[in-house]
Amino acid sequence: RSIFEFISMFGGLIIIYIINSIKKFTYDFNISYLFIFFLFISFIELLFFRIKLLNFLPAKSKIGIFDFDPLKKIFSFMIMSAATTSTWILVNWFDRLIFSGSLNLKYYGYYVTLTILSSVCLLLIVPINGALLPRITNLMSQNKFEETKKYLNIIIMINMCIIFSFCFIFQVFAVEILVVWTGNSELANWGYKTLRIYSLGYGAIALTHTMTTYLVSVGKLRIPTTMNLIWAPITILLFYLAATYYDVFYAGVFWLLSNSVLLIFFLIMTYNNFKDILNYVNLMMNFIKLAFITIFMCFFLLSFKEFILFNNRVVMFLEISIIYFFVIFVFFLSIKSIRVLFINYFFILYRRVIH
Repeated sequence: RSIFEFISMFGGLIIIYIINSIKKFTYDFNISYLFIFFLFISFIELLFFRIKLLNFLPAKSKIGIFDFDPLKKIFSFMIMSAATTSTWILVNWFDRLIFSGSLNLKYYGYYVTLTILSSVCLLLIVPINGALLPRITNLMSQNKFEETKKYLNIIIMINMCIIFSFCFIFQVFAVEILVVWTGNSELANWGYKTLRIYSLGYGAIALTHTMTTYLVSVGKLRIPTTMNLIWAPITILLFYLAATYYDVFYAGVFWLLSNSVLLIFFLIMTYNNFKDILNYVNLMMNFIKLAFITIFMCFFLLSFKEFILFNNRVVMFLEISIIYFFVIFVFFLSIKSIRVLFINYFFILYRRVIH
């Protein structure tokens, strides 16, 4: 999938430049060529995965005959899955729709920039959970309960480290990140507080997504679907109130509040589903440990960052990147299960290189 995404994006840009060079000065840049190329690559991807899928099926399978019995068996799961996905998409974009009517074009562009940047941790967590989902389904089908337990606990720990590291970097370097990314100091001064609060909200929803992934993998979607159908209209109403009576910062406050409440109630409502799988005591202790480390480093860097950062955007980007990787490395080392995992993989890699 990564290969197809790479070909689709960079290959499409190359195709446009090739067309431009062939037609020389008679060609007016047309972005539609890029999307036509996307469509073509998506069709090739569909054919490729269809062939791969057929190779996994038994030879006696009759692909040409329609059989609706399997559809009837998974219909309720399909509906709940579609409802869960739809509410996520709706809520994640509804704030931008609402504020498009209350902000002028300039500040609306600033706001969209902030919300996209603050969702980076969720954008990174989703593919990790997507890779975890089929693995858990496969292990559960083979009744490998202990392996399922091990994988899920480790992934949750890794995701917690990623979420805390992004929340940390946005709390400390919100202004600098906006300057580095956009070069717009007005945007940075206008929106750095909103970026901070929104990033915390996306951190909470990223943790919820990790827990939901397990329930999807084992076909238990009744609770998350019900909660999402309650959470979505409430969050949309809060966005409406923020756009009507307040401003974008309060939209971020409401976003953090609704996602935090969703996470807490989600953990309470799904306790019976996870009590034999998750080590809640260990998770809570590591959560508190990461929180204390984050708070300590935040106070330290907030006091000294003006003395260590250069005004050059490229240099500042390198500095923030180095600090980020140092922070996430500290988080990984602070959790025993991840530390042991990395040490084991290091020795496996070492043995392969030596032999």
